[in-house]
Amino acid sequence: MNCGTTVPLTQLPWGDLLPWLSDYRRGPAILAADEIVPNAWIVLSPNRTLDDGNLEAFCGLLAARYVSDRSDRPLRADFPHVPDATPITDVIASRAGTAVVRAGIDTVGGLDLLTLDELRDLPGIGPASVQDMIAALIARSARAAPAGGVDQSVRDLTASIAALGAPTIAVLRGRILAEVPTPAADLARDLGIAPQAVTVLESLARDAVAAAVAAAPSLVRLRNALVDAAQPIAPVEGPARRHPELETVVAPVSVPLWRVLLVAGPLTAADGWLYADVPEVVRGRIDDSLREQAGADPTVPRADVARMLALDEADAARWLTESGYIVIDDRVVVGRNTAAIIAAAITLAGRSMTIDAIVDRIGAARSQSSVRNALVTDGRFVKTDRTAWGLRQWGLAPYRPVHRQIAALLDENAGRLALTDVVERITSRYDVAASSVRMYAGSGEFEIVDGVVRRRPRSSGRRKSVAKTRALYLTEDGAFWRTTITDAHLRGSAFNIPAALAAIVGVGPDHPVIMPSRLGPQSFLWVSVQARCGTIRRFVADLDLAIGDPVGLSIADGRFDVVSLREPAPRRRARLLQLIGRNPAGEPPSLSKVLSSALGLVESSDDAILAALRHRGDDDLAELFGDEQRAGQAAREQR
Repeated sequence: MNCGTTVPLTQLPWGDLLPWLSDYRRGPAILAADEIVPNAWIVLSPNRTLDDGNLEAFCGLLAARYVSDRSDRPLRADFPHVPDATPITDVIASRAGTAVVRAGIDTVGGLDLLTLDELRDLPGIGPASVQDMIAALIARSARAAPAGGVDQSVRDLTASIAALGAPTIAVLRGRILAEVPTPAADLARDLGIAPQAVTVLESLARDAVAAAVAAAPSLVRLRNALVDAAQPIAPVEGPARRHPELETVVAPVSVPLWRVLLVAGPLTAADGWLYADVPEVVRGRIDDSLREQAGADPTVPRADVARMLALDEADAARWLTESGYIVIDDRVVVGRNTAAIIAAAITLAGRSMTIDAIVDRIGAARSQSSVRNALVTDGRFVKTDRTAWGLRQWGLAPYRPVHRQIAALLDENAGRLALTDVVERITSRYDVAASSVRMYAGSGEFEIVDGVVRRRPRSSGRRKSVAKTRALYLTEDGAFWRTTITDAHLRGSAFNIPAALAAIVGVGPDHPVIMPSRLGPQSFLWVSVQARCGTIRRFVADLDLAIGDPVGLSIADGRFDVVSLREPAPRRRARLLQLIGRNPAGEPPSLSKVLSSALGLVESSDDAILAALRHRGDDDLAELFGDEQRAGQAAREQR
């Protein structure tokens, strides 16, 4: 093997000398199967890895791999540092070399697009001769003199692009190098060509740039630096910190050199980041890695994610934020849907949380309504208090509405329990106001007699129940009564309220009630045999109400308010929730259960709810509920 031993080993790295070695940067190992870091030597130079004593053995190993893997690849492009004028007999044994010369190939440049398979088909060429020739080409490359630097390579690249002509350069700039590609139809119109021609020119431009880069070892080295940096992502400015020449502007297309190098693949640039593949594919792989690393934990330490991405922590934090990941207490949430983020927030807090606390914890990433919907609909969560939610996996007992808690207490105590005990047992366990407990204890199916709570006898006709009172509904922490603004409201007069609402408020003979409100104290009084609500004129003025406007009187957690119902919610389901004093943006899992609870019914079947609504005169709600249930049934049948 004639290696030209008088020439010293070069300082150029193997990856520049033999571009095809880039295919082996991640393995498999070429020199030995037990290499700790496969092929780490590719980034080093021959003068650092070899000497005259081991060069031949090294070249033989590389040649064997080449013959095994690349017998169908054009030979000449794989050895760019061997001069074209090198006689073919210098790199192949005499008899075989003579056979090649007889075939009309007398220099290395004559190999052109010839492959090993084609070379072996020539008379007089055997397998051993072919492998010796590849080893000789590798050895010649190891002693290659450094060619022109990056500046010369950029000049050559610029010349290659300029030679493409104005239409092809316009396509290259607008379709391949632009951050946001110009639509082919727009380019075709601007250039006065058919849209199909744009596709052809795009292919020609891409091939020409890729070939120009592959022909310049210094550009291949810079492209490999980009590939090495983006494993799997890197900020576009990252490689340029180590290789400032990447920011060199390529004149014909007016973009930095790094963007031109991307044309040769396999990287993608988007939003200031380099990706090892299409961004969506890379993000999917990162999501998979996060889930694998987290296991059962909903979060991963941000420092661990930075190491996984091969980024410093500042760059990792920036990419995570820009990509929509949520970071809580320096831990990255695994998954970007609302439920995953909530689960992470509650897990890190280590206790149940209110919706407001969750929103504060996760920042502005999700609205209060989206958090509420996820808590209600996702099976990972359980309501543990009147306003708090925890994780079902913690095994916490689910919160029950106050009236169900009272029923359970009565069942445990032979149907009777002192009001003070009922209030103490419920308020000591849950965040419920004592006034709310007293309201429920004296309404619906319960009554208070001589300070003792018991179930109201079904035969009792003394007081109309919530279930039979038109436009009155129980809420989670009080009650809601729909009415219409009249002249009496405008004048500031007191007005009658239903007996069931009076029981909830707690007003009675010689027992007036004053409740706090956002506009000052609100009074309830008893006149003769009728409960009355004091003036609400200040609410009428505050809400700019007029005669005939629908409103709701809200008793919530011992506080009073007036709610305007003048602007109906846009959807049928939301409108129904709005009319019974519930949050119209909420998405309860069972509308039937919500209505059953609001009406104070024991049975929650649709038929029972419709019958109760019609019996008490809530025809508008009966129509909305019937339409909603029929629509839901139709949707289920279509699925």
